[in-house]
Amino acid sequence: WPLDHDDGSCYYHDTENLLVYGGYKTYIGDHKVVEDNLYIYPDGSTHQFGQVSCANYDSAGLGEEWKGNRCVMASGADTYSNFGCDSSDPMTKPFTANNAFYTPNAEWSVTCATDSKTYDLEGWQALGYDEGTTVSEAPDTDTIMQWARHLMGL
Repeated sequence: WPLDHDDGSCYYHDTENLLVYGGYKTYIGDHKVVEDNLYIYPDGSTHQFGQVSCANYDSAGLGEEWKGNRCVMASGADTYSNFGCDSSDPMTKPFTANNAFYTPNAEWSVTCATDSKTYDLEGWQALGYDEGTTVSEAPDTDTIMQWARHLMGL
């Protein structure tokens, strides 16, 4: 299951969660901060409420932040979904920064919901998103397990 805040939810601060086969989802609402979480294979789930991306911003609101997260993808699917990509509209531009994405072949992409344009990380950062964010090749299972243990204090 993803972290799922929708239908006008507000003032959540989700931090240091471990999610396997689930990403982040938001719909309407505002002031939700999601940081320092570890998402493992959000694109590996096929059930109805799973996410096929690290974060889904369907009608994001003011004060939305997705920062300092790590997301390991099993495929080369879009890392984010449903971004409006209108830099002049704060309702479609959550603050994203300092995230670390891990994908096969270090491929990263996002397709904007408003105009269907697809961007790589460099092009996305040129729009003002994800300053300090990186993309690298997906790590091996031992590394992922080490990250999970550290996050859980084991």
